[in-house]
Amino acid sequence: MKVPGRPLTPVALRLATQSTSGLPFNKETRTVTEGYSVSDHFVNKDPGVRTLYDQLVSLVRTFGPVEEDPKKTSIHLNHKSALAGIETRRNNFLLTIKSDHPIKSPRVEKVEKISSKRFYHKVRISSPDDFDEELKAWLKDAYALSE
Repeated sequence: MKVPGRPLTPVALRLATQSTSGLPFNKETRTVTEGYSVSDHFVNKDPGVRTLYDQLVSLVRTFGPVEEDPKKTSIHLNHKSALAGIETRRNNFLLTIKSDHPIKSPRVEKVEKISSKRFYHKVRISSPDDFDEELKAWLKDAYALSE
């Protein structure tokens, strides 16, 4: 235990800077960090879901460079900031698209207003046919917002 005005003992110092789970430990914020990969999101999923994801990434890369940023429950696609997110399901994925206005379309399953000029739109992607001009326009706008 840390007593005010006294330095930590070697054992207390080691305990304060080590993770008990064996995962990497971020000493700056004192949190356990976990590494996730894009492939982790496709375990126990239909192989077609990974194919659709790869098609999505290829489409977004026609606008310019994109970084795939896997998180615990989703994959973010970033340019300078996040422009889209992917939540995989067994046979499809939910694509969250950033926008500066609400998108009116029957394809949009959910709209979240994040701030006065930021909206997230969830669209289910289950077929290569979903990559049409409408979706491409939404993604192109999201890419421009991520500048």
